[in-house]
Amino acid sequence: MTRLNSIARLTLALLAVLALAGPAAAEGQGKQVPFKGVIEAVSDNVVHFPTMSVHITGGGTATHLGRYTFALEGTVDLRHGTGVGSAEFVAANGDSIYTTFVGQGVPTGRTPTENLVTETYTIVGGTGRFDGAAGSFTMVRLVDTATEETSGSFEGTLVFAKR
Repeated sequence: MTRLNSIARLTLALLAVLALAGPAAAEGQGKQVPFKGVIEAVSDNVVHFPTMSVHITGGGTATHLGRYTFALEGTVDLRHGTGVGSAEFVAANGDSIYTTFVGQGVPTGRTPTENLVTETYTIVGGTGRFDGAAGSFTMVRLVDTATEETSGSFEGTLVFAKR
């Protein structure tokens, strides 16, 4: 019982720190805006069971980027369908958004080769107008493992650095 009380106290203390840190962190940030778009890409994967190295390139259109190109590097644990990695979104003028992500893929059951992938991205900076950017978004996409083509959409929040 003492262990449970200690865990409860630790959890409450952590929540209090996060509640106080949130407003303080937001003061140092600039304008927060919706961030959403669509993507079409193709992957080049190398399997070394139980993992798969993933390299995806493509592009699409997105708010605040316009037409953009996309490059992703990641690692998937094939036993669990989980993945981690980083990605870069490059606007037509060369300004970039840097991200990290975690994701989960599951078979859709519609075809033997179709998977639904859901990824949570964290914006960790960028170049040009995205220098110092923050935010997060969720990407949901379908992947055909036979053709290695993928398409989907994403939506979340982009926070420009305070200038």
